[in-house]
Amino acid sequence: MKIVYVTVRLPFGAGETFLIPELRELVKQGHEVLITPLWPGRRVIHSDAKELIGYTRQAPLVSFGVLREAATEFGQHFQVAARMIRRLITVRNFKALAVNAAIIPKGLWISRIARDWGADHIHAYWGSAPASAVLIAGECTGIPWSFTGHRHDLAGDNLLDKKMRHAAFARVISESGLKMLRSAAPTLVWKASVLHLGVPIRPVSITGVKKERLTALCPARLTAVKGHRYLIDAVAMLSKSGVDVELWIAGAGELRGQIERQIRDLHLQDRVRLLGPMPHQALLSLYQYGQVDVVVLPSIDLGSGNHEGIPVALMEPMAYGIPVIATETGGIPELIGDGAGLLVPPANPHALATAVAQLEASPEVRRSLGLAGRKRVEQSFEITKMTKELVRKFDQAAPRHIADGGAVPSLETEGFRERNSDSLKFPAA
Repeated sequence: MKIVYVTVRLPFGAGETFLIPELRELVKQGHEVLITPLWPGRRVIHSDAKELIGYTRQAPLVSFGVLREAATEFGQHFQVAARMIRRLITVRNFKALAVNAAIIPKGLWISRIARDWGADHIHAYWGSAPASAVLIAGECTGIPWSFTGHRHDLAGDNLLDKKMRHAAFARVISESGLKMLRSAAPTLVWKASVLHLGVPIRPVSITGVKKERLTALCPARLTAVKGHRYLIDAVAMLSKSGVDVELWIAGAGELRGQIERQIRDLHLQDRVRLLGPMPHQALLSLYQYGQVDVVVLPSIDLGSGNHEGIPVALMEPMAYGIPVIATETGGIPELIGDGAGLLVPPANPHALATAVAQLEASPEVRRSLGLAGRKRVEQSFEITKMTKELVRKFDQAAPRHIADGGAVPSLETEGFRERNSDSLKFPAA
């Protein structure tokens, strides 16, 4: 199949790295992918995202080229385009209204790109702005479309019921996400199903670096929902009780200054290291070469959909056999429940300290917990299985003549293919 993926920024910027394995696997399985980010940037932070640049059709959110193509598309498909635009600007939430208005030209641009490329399916990553853009593109082209929803994008009051009405299907990454979608579009939830994100199963970690201290890593943006302050309080408790633990925090965010002050106030400069934003491959190297003993994610629930889905930040170390500790929030219990990791109550430094101390005291417990986590990922979150199931949904959404090997009727131009032939094929995985 030929699938257009609409992202927020990927392959640019620091986010959406959890989507890279899915894109690679789609192509490994023989499909063509064309990535169209809404807000492309200039910086590619992650080395495993750099290879996607050549396979990306990018344009600024608003530019002369985008406006020109959008105007042409609007003129050629006036009735359906006008109808979709009217629906997007009926949203009552002012923030969502502003976002929808801003992406209208890009949605029309994506419509033209998808038709000219001969796409079989258009998939929006997130139920927010990307799905708004794809609502326009899918309806103008008649190409089946769908979206993946996480959590905050399902709570953003941005016409999810209308998007569900037009989408071929909606994919959510957790049972908690499905509950949120059921609340937003109760009569259309039959179109939605849970299909987890996936990660590759990595080689089991080689003999780790020998060190006296247990090294715990927290790979998370420095934002309130990640709950760093509770983990730092836990490290202070461990230090006072004589448990030798060092915490590394990988990530950037608006709370860095606050976290630095907390570390100073608790005199933990020799116990807590802020690594800053890390390229994705550098993070995986910490797991691959045994430099991390345990991964901890102390997330909390801030309400209104601001909580964890099922974090790839936990799946990745689990795939290397590294034990994980996390809180009972969002979709996390779906990943590490039933002994695949240690679950503790949110916003509870004492519980976090107890869990870390348990692993510090016993290499055997760390090993058994790590193997259990790896087995869980193999069974329920392995990228090949997840991607095959997603392709099955794409295929079921396709018109029968496409599923039987035909082509989408299109206004495809040979000029587009010639100009972009090098950018429409993926390298071997």
